[in-house]
Amino acid sequence: MRYMNIGTGKRISKIGLGTHQFGSPDWDYGDRYARQEACAIVRRALELGVTLIDTSEIYGFEASRIARRAVVEGVALSDVARISGFGRGEQILGHALDDMRESAFLATKFYPVNPVRAGAPLFLPQNLERVRDLIATLREVADAHSATPAQVALAWVIRHSAVAAIPGASSVEQLESNVAAAEIDVTDDEYRALQQASAQFHPIPGPGFVSRQISHFWVGARGNLPLRS
Repeated sequence: MRYMNIGTGKRISKIGLGTHQFGSPDWDYGDRYARQEACAIVRRALELGVTLIDTSEIYGFEASRIARRAVVEGVALSDVARISGFGRGEQILGHALDDMRESAFLATKFYPVNPVRAGAPLFLPQNLERVRDLIATLREVADAHSATPAQVALAWVIRHSAVAAIPGASSVEQLESNVAAAEIDVTDDEYRALQQASAQFHPIPGPGFVSRQISHFWVGARGNLPLRS
């Protein structure tokens, strides 16, 4: 594992672990996954030298769905602590860390601006077509390193000394694949090729529901939130 050199008291790994999947309903993993696989992923990450672990209060089985729907409906949330499910992902992570808490550098955040990827314009079919050249470049570099395009994407991102990546992992095997990306040395020529392909990618905007004016505010329990299921 490689670590950032930015003068922090605790070492921060260049490849971290995102924990959205631990408590999100979008992945359909559920409580059994939270009790077993999530713990195995966290413990294996620490064994491999991963110290940066990212979570959020919105990573909850019910909370994520409610918050995303709120954005679609133009509702701004407040008093999120009273919504069932908020903080569930953090609880799962805390249980997984157990007595190894001091081995991790924990990063968390509050209710995000953009909904947790179904509504992201970058994933529109038109943009997936436009990004073909960049994906092709990723595959070429990956072939040169006997790696996967996903691993090269991570190696490309963390090439800067002050940048770390925090991909999620649905299994121990995927975690190990992510961590291996820290050992890939992207050459100067490969880096320039990736940068050029990235610069030529011009995505089209999506519906823009996230950026529209949010005019309704809600305070209190989830029963007062005028959302459709």
